[in-house]
Amino acid sequence: MMYSKVERWHYIEKRLTAEGRVHVASLAEVLGVVPETVRRDLVELEAEGKLHRVHGGAVPKHIVQKELAYVRKLEIEYEAKRAIAKYAATLIRSGDVIAIDTGTTTVHIADFISEIERLTVITNSLPAALRWSDAIEEGRMTGEVILLGGTLHTAQRAVSGMVTLEQLRPMVIDHAFLSCGGVKDNRLYDYEMNESLVSGRFIRQSRHRWILADATKWNCVSFYEVGLLQDVDGLLINAPEPNDWNEYTKWIEIGGE
Repeated sequence: MMYSKVERWHYIEKRLTAEGRVHVASLAEVLGVVPETVRRDLVELEAEGKLHRVHGGAVPKHIVQKELAYVRKLEIEYEAKRAIAKYAATLIRSGDVIAIDTGTTTVHIADFISEIERLTVITNSLPAALRWSDAIEEGRMTGEVILLGGTLHTAQRAVSGMVTLEQLRPMVIDHAFLSCGGVKDNRLYDYEMNESLVSGRFIRQSRHRWILADATKWNCVSFYEVGLLQDVDGLLINAPEPNDWNEYTKWIEIGGE
């Protein structure tokens, strides 16, 4: 699909609004152009006062001085997260019902979707919902995106709480793609309690559960325990399998792009 300059600019501005930062490499891949084209677009958008260019991409002018927590997390292990998400996308089939949580790895899965039909995406992440909406608009998939209701956690651009959990209760999910804050001693951890409760519900209501984690999460403990590794089907991670890995969960080593 070929995009005009106006369409590219609209897409760039929409991604900036949703995520607080865009990357040249990611935009070039999604828009089907060479990186030099994206860089020229960013130069022209900056000249019009729409954004501020930074190394590797751009941010909105109003957050140059102070980036949001979600944006900072999105930058950490960026290429590894993209590679992990690319593999996760290969697990999705036409007709599936999938769940995507609020992570900065799972948010990239939609960028690698193509030729998928009748897909239902359930998410509590605002950036993820917008990226899956883009996939529909761009003709890379058909289906619908269900953005769960709940209490908005502004810094993480996600919803959670009792409303979210109740809305999830009757849903039957084929695949859940989940992030985490740490993996240690056969347990999964995350940073925020309410979002962890949503991830735990995704695990319980899904036929297949996949944890997407870059190598910095291995042997780390964060604030809240989400569940046990034996409750998920596989860990997608850019690190070699340890000798004492458990027999219940697949360790899927992801190489770089």
